[in-house]
Amino acid sequence: MLVEQDRHKRLYDLHSWSGVLLGLFIYVVAFTGIIALFGDELGPWENPAQRLAIPEKPFAIDETFQNFAKATQEKGELQFVRIDFPHEKAPYYGGLAGYNNASNQRIVVERKWHPTTGELLPKRGDGLSHWLLDIHRKLMLPTTLGRTLVGIAGIVMLVLIVTGIFIHGKIIKGFFTLRLDRSTRLKWQDSHKVLGIIGLPFSIMISFTGAFLGVIAILSPLVAVIAFQGDTEALIAKVIGEPLEASGESAVMLSVDKIHAMQHPDSDKVPTRVIITNYGDKNAHYRVIYPAIKELNSSDQVELNGVDGSVIDTGVTNTKTTAANRVINAITPLHYATYGDIWLKWVYALLGLFLALLTATGLMLFVERRLHGSEGNRSEQFYQRLSKTNIGVCLGFPMATVILFYHDKLYTGLETDRLYWTGITYFAVAIATTIFSWFQQDGYKTVKRLMIALGVLTTGIPLLNLITTGATLWVSNTVGETFSNGTDIGALVLGIIIIVSSTQIPTKRNNKRKPQSANIELTTLAAE
Repeated sequence: MLVEQDRHKRLYDLHSWSGVLLGLFIYVVAFTGIIALFGDELGPWENPAQRLAIPEKPFAIDETFQNFAKATQEKGELQFVRIDFPHEKAPYYGGLAGYNNASNQRIVVERKWHPTTGELLPKRGDGLSHWLLDIHRKLMLPTTLGRTLVGIAGIVMLVLIVTGIFIHGKIIKGFFTLRLDRSTRLKWQDSHKVLGIIGLPFSIMISFTGAFLGVIAILSPLVAVIAFQGDTEALIAKVIGEPLEASGESAVMLSVDKIHAMQHPDSDKVPTRVIITNYGDKNAHYRVIYPAIKELNSSDQVELNGVDGSVIDTGVTNTKTTAANRVINAITPLHYATYGDIWLKWVYALLGLFLALLTATGLMLFVERRLHGSEGNRSEQFYQRLSKTNIGVCLGFPMATVILFYHDKLYTGLETDRLYWTGITYFAVAIATTIFSWFQQDGYKTVKRLMIALGVLTTGIPLLNLITTGATLWVSNTVGETFSNGTDIGALVLGIIIIVSSTQIPTKRNNKRKPQSANIELTTLAAE
């Protein structure tokens, strides 16, 4: 019995301190992941020039694309060139090319063309959608470092889930226990358990896939050291196959317009992208990307000779698909909800919100047990500061996210500096909200005030879009087709929910106790 209690205490301590030490970081990763789900949907809201219709007969882009590739090739050693065809999430032609300059630095050039006229679309600096995607994927840090840190968050979340399951033995009973009319401590405790149980399968899946996608940045060099004597190129070749070397003989490239009309061998789907290596060479290689036919695939692809169009690999027989490819092809769609329509993303967003709230309530419970319970050996001021920091961060990042929508429409600086000022604005608002929380005396009033402000600002996003671009909740594209402005409608609904929820937040702590039964119940919980 004593051994079991000792093991339970060790698991409890591991669960508590893992959550406290990295809880706010996990919250930030979880919350930013909710927004990152809708990166594609934010594009047209962010840039009115992208509110286009996909034409039945798109512009013949081959000559324009060839000129773009050749112009880039003249600047340095061309590594790849890519053409994106108009599709639902990006209704325009997109060109991307990477080359190495004289200093052997990789430079990437991007262009966007109108799907009907082929005219160059106005260039707009990266901002709202780019920032919200990258802050989740790599915290806007160098790729290896950023993705590793995000992967660590996934690992810690898995530890929290496993230890939480073990320390809460009566998991089914806990699902039906929600004592909102009792003390604040029991309210946070029950909310934490219920949120954890509701989203348990999702939390396990999203934590595992996030950890995998994150730590793969450091696992690749490690695997290369173990299996290939440190040769990372050999590892890459093993995973995706040996790259075809350029022959040195120039050749005319296969028209990308012909590729655009080429249906997948197993479906009537047309490609969304072509990635070209060895451009202009006899050994040019076209990797033609199609929307996935099977669920839990990022995409399907056909590999062609870039000169005569002969098929190198259809992908149907999996002649080049390795086990590693199949694993990654399943993990990425699972993590980013790309294997379904917009409703799947909303389900992910709701479950992701549960995960973020699970972290927040866990931290609140930790503070409550030390401020108003027998646990903890630090001063009351220390736990008060911890509580205020928790409030500031948990509401500061949502506030910063909403403010970025206003920044996007009101920014008047250089487009080349847009991303820089987007980041400055984001962290300035998050830090300012935390500082505001530090100087407030009552945490409950602070949460209520910030929630009301957050709700009002969120509901104001459609009005902001109307004033700056003339777009209403129902907008028309270039051929007169009318469709719903999902971003504005989502912001309006979400803002109303936040405002209504804020009215339910108490302005003071509830210490209500039920005399005898409550004491017995608390004693039982402590024993568990």
